[in-house]
Parts: sequence; structure tokens; C-alpha cells
Amino acid sequence: MAAVLGRLAGMPLHRLVIAAKLVDVIALPAFVAAGLAGFPYRRFLAWVVATAAVRGLILIGLGVLIGDRLAGLLALPGGILLLTAAVAVPVLSLHLLLKRLLLRKGKLPCVSSSAPTPTHPTSTARPISPSAWPWH
Repeated sequence: MAAVLGRLAGMPLHRLVIAAKLVDVIALPAFVAAGLAGFPYRRFLAWVVATAAVRGLILIGLGVLIGDRLAGLLALPGGILLLTAAVAVPVLSLHLLLKRLLLRKGKLPCVSSSAPTPTHPTSTARPISPSAWPWH
């Protein structure tokens, strides 16, 4: 969990909030990481409100445009599973494709290294590496 928080804390605030709004599962760790990174509360709140408004408008728009068709699909036995799969498969495919492309370009850092990053013993600055955090 500390490694996840460390990676999230290193992200720019706008990317962190947008990722949290797109994937609700990472919202709590993302917001905790924003707090650990020391982002100003007003700036954080502005990004959260803006992304929530855009997300709400998109979801309401989708409901208006295709809500009637989805209601018929949900009435079928197992319709919710079919709808979930219809959304999950393209999202997962896109995620894997982007991950493969970024790994090929060398943009994603290797997180498998367990070598700690040393900090100067007299430094009063916040550790920049999750491996140097005291709870690690």
C-alpha cells in the first residue's frame, strides 16, 4: 500500500484527481496520496469539483442518449453482467494497450527494484522515495 501511495503522490495533481474520478477504486488512495504530497487544499478541491462536474455531465448525457436501450438490456436475466462485460473488456484492453506502448517507449519506471534510495542523514526535507519512509 505504501508503494501505491508513493507512486500516486508523485503524480501531478490534475492527473491524480482525473485518475481517481475515472477509476473509483483508486479514489481513496489517490486522495490520501494528495494529502501526503502536501497539495494545497483549495487547488485540490478545485480539481475535484471540476472533474466531478465533467464526470456527472458525461454520465447524465450517456443516460439521456442510451438509457432507454440499456433499460431493455438490464431487464434480461444476466443483463447487468453483460453490460458490465461490455464496458470492462474495452477499458481493460485500452489499459493493456497503453501500458504496453508506454513500456515499449521506456516511459514507465521499473517498480520491481527493491534497492532503497538513501537520504542524507542531516536532511530535514521530506523523503522523496517511498523506500525511505519510516513505515516501509
